Amino acid sequence: MIVCAWNIRGLNDPNKTRTLKQFLSKNNVDVIAVMETRVKDKNKDKVQQKIGKAWTWHCNSACNPRGRIWVGWNMVNGSVLVHTTHEKFIHGEIMGSKGVFVCFFTAVYGLHTVETRRGLWASLTGIAASVSNAPWLIIGDFNAVLNTQDRIGGAAVSRYETHDFEEFIANTSGLGDARVASRIDRALGNGCWMLQFGHIAVDYGNTSILDHSPLLTVVTLDWNRPIQGNPLSCIWFKLKRLKSKLKQLHKEEFAGIDMRIQQAQVSLDSVQAQLVDDPSDILLQVEEKRCTKDLIKWLSVEESALKQKSRINWLSNGDSNSRFFFASVKQRRNTNRISLLYNDQGLKLTDPDVITREIQNFYNKLLGDCCQ
Repeated sequence: MIVCAWNIRGLNDPNKTRTLKQFLSKNNVDVIAVMETRVKDKNKDKVQQKIGKAWTWHCNSACNPRGRIWVGWNMVNGSVLVHTTHEKFIHGEIMGSKGVFVCFFTAVYGLHTVETRRGLWASLTGIAASVSNAPWLIIGDFNAVLNTQDRIGGAAVSRYETHDFEEFIANTSGLGDARVASRIDRALGNGCWMLQFGHIAVDYGNTSILDHSPLLTVVTLDWNRPIQGNPLSCIWFKLKRLKSKLKQLHKEEFAGIDMRIQQAQVSLDSVQAQLVDDPSDILLQVEEKRCTKDLIKWLSVEESALKQKSRINWLSNGDSNSRFFFASVKQRRNTNRISLLYNDQGLKLTDPDVITREIQNFYNKLLGDCCQ
């Protein structure tokens, strides 16, 4: 079973959603903890659907409106039985595909100051006592350094910053760090975990994610070239002449988008792999920024192309008496339908007639007799 964690730093961006979906598929991930999604509670269902129907999600938006932690699992290969949902962690059990217990699992996102993290250490210490006889995996972004080598550049690490984390590790019997690469992102296992799964390696992947388009220059230069004739014929001939220029531009600059995205991703992965060995290399840092910018550019181009294709599809099929048209109508009808409503007493209403009366009563109270 493959378990991972990723501080995504905002999942509202469609490019990041697509990158996460590709990562889960490429690496055959079974359970993932996603930190710092920054997705509001009202939008989480829409974002989760884009990742795939096979995935089930549990988030802590009830404890924090910014949805700091999401835990997801592929229902085909297993599940997560959630025990505790907290602002700083989600704790539960990982179950295999046949419902067999695998291990206890805690996804962690530590807050940004020493004072606000102290409650996290106390909570994790309490969990450690309750799972001492079973394997337990703690994974996530602790936002805390453990020793002076965990920060490269910036202010020096002080004893004040490391004390609480060190004390938690020391007081939690058998807790060990499989391999630290990202300094504040860690995977920790207790004694039982090390005995049962000590052979399992921890793999720290690269973090992964515009130039102005030449389109304006091409259009301006070609359009300003003089042509003889009346105004209407001039416009027609200019459009006809410009068509071949735009086709050539597309062929040179935007053909093979999928291949360009893959090349940009490979280049970024290569630079980030070198940065792991030498994080202070200025040239590599500049190259990483360039590769990231290039990847974002091509992802945006791909998204724009898909939007245009969807409009073309609607223009060709939308007005015809086709399955596409009726499917679109049905989807719009479902979007506009009010199928569930809560009244003033907090009761859930699902019957259409009851919902209609509730809406009428609401506006009667709001507007008074004049609305009758």
